[in-house]
Amino acid sequence: ASAEEKTQQLERVSQLLKTGEGDATSGKLIFNSLCGRCHRLYGAGERMGPDLTGYDRKNMNDLFTNIIDPGAYVREGYGAYQIITRDKRNLLGILKADNGATLVLQLFNGSTVIIPKDQVVEINDQKVSIMPERLLNNLPDQQIRDLVAYMTRISD
Repeated sequence: ASAEEKTQQLERVSQLLKTGEGDATSGKLIFNSLCGRCHRLYGAGERMGPDLTGYDRKNMNDLFTNIIDPGAYVREGYGAYQIITRDKRNLLGILKADNGATLVLQLFNGSTVIIPKDQVVEINDQKVSIMPERLLNNLPDQQIRDLVAYMTRISD
């Protein structure tokens, strides 16, 4: 998305949240299907992205900037890496460990691959977030309100 599109989306969501209340119970279902595939919140969800439980989720500007423009700030340890091996494998995932002789790469399907460094031909930091943009584009207004209601709760 262009910078202008992202700015418009931030403004739209900001205005939307002023026009009604969300339902946290419905929001939990939306979070689990949309965000929980990569993020944990209140002990549930996957570990591909950062655990959101300890984040300041009451700061709507930061929360929605991270959702609408996930590439604006990629937290260390969560950037994507492309690794090409001698046997011509082209792997893309999160570099979980560099153990001297091996690299541990978490693939986007959740599996982990251990790659001997002597088999690596090329390693490229993708410098982008693995989180897709436009996640909110297909959600009706009420579902966005519900998602926010769940994410901004103190506990589950």
